[in-house]
Amino acid sequence: MHPALMSERRRIFIDAVESAENALENEQDTVFIPFWEWRVKITQKELEEQEEEAKEEQQTV
Repeated sequence: MHPALMSERRRIFIDAVESAENALENEQDTVFIPFWEWRVKITQKELEEQEEEAKEEQQTV
């Protein structure tokens, strides 16, 4: 995969993590805090998986 596309794809996952973290920080309704904590964990895991996939793709090039 072209490095610019890899960087753009990575940015999408980073943005998702940041968005979830911001939502958690700004949530005022305690009912929704567990959801945002879960969402942060999910987006972080997706970012980690994407980074691993990108490393594997670079090794095959």
